[in-house]
Amino acid sequence: MNAHRALQVVCWLILLGSIADAQQAPSKETAPAYKLFRFDEDYRYLRDPATHTDIWDPIKYIPLGFGSTWYLSLGGELRERFEYYSHPNFGLQGQGPNGYLLHRLLLHADLHAGDYFRAFVQIGNHLAPLKDAAAPPYLDRLDLQQAFVDFRLPIGAATDSDPILRLGRQEMAYGSQRLVAIRDAPNVRRNFDGARLSGTLDGVTLDAFVTRPVLQQSGIFDDMSDTRQAFWGVYATAPVRFLSSKLDLYYLGFENTQARYAAGLGEERRQTI
Repeated sequence: MNAHRALQVVCWLILLGSIADAQQAPSKETAPAYKLFRFDEDYRYLRDPATHTDIWDPIKYIPLGFGSTWYLSLGGELRERFEYYSHPNFGLQGQGPNGYLLHRLLLHADLHAGDYFRAFVQIGNHLAPLKDAAAPPYLDRLDLQQAFVDFRLPIGAATDSDPILRLGRQEMAYGSQRLVAIRDAPNVRRNFDGARLSGTLDGVTLDAFVTRPVLQQSGIFDDMSDTRQAFWGVYATAPVRFLSSKLDLYYLGFENTQARYAAGLGEERRQTI
């Protein structure tokens, strides 16, 4: 487009909070920031009422009465973004300017039942008022964004290094997100249905997964696994101490049985190392 003016008014209104795996308990001055993946947040330090500093703290950690490792966390976020385009497609198709709002509301519940089981559910409401030809990934009225269970597989005593098996609908992102990303710029984030095994050993993190991308649709609870596609792989990240950096090693496999080519539909298979 000849002129592209995008005004982004981003309002992350924190409605609630969430929890995840254990870390060291922060003090009032070091309360953790909200994260890109809400299931990565840890609010167990709120067991101590003296650490409460936020109006939402009472619902970030809700004890369930079966011990300190049984609790529920509720959370959410609201994003409102306005965009305006002039001369779309370089003005070649005679389209006029388009200004529209991108609305995203996500609400989640995070249940921890002891050291070895967890369930996370997140629903999303995504609207694009006034957008020409609004469709996914900009429009998805109401659907499950994530819904998974975690099983911690004990090596010995329950620790952060124990591997975790995750089953269900989930978001994934690796490295700089050039190959596997959540696609946060559009309105609806990318998600996958499947299984994932994650663990850490001697500073090396390792993920192995077998999934299908979610076929996002614009209706109400109508998103489903895309049976035409499969996505699997192994992704490792290791520290490189003498460079004060990290090294990513990975294998990614992708299959699409109905890929569209100039000559018609066909199979597509990609192996990336």
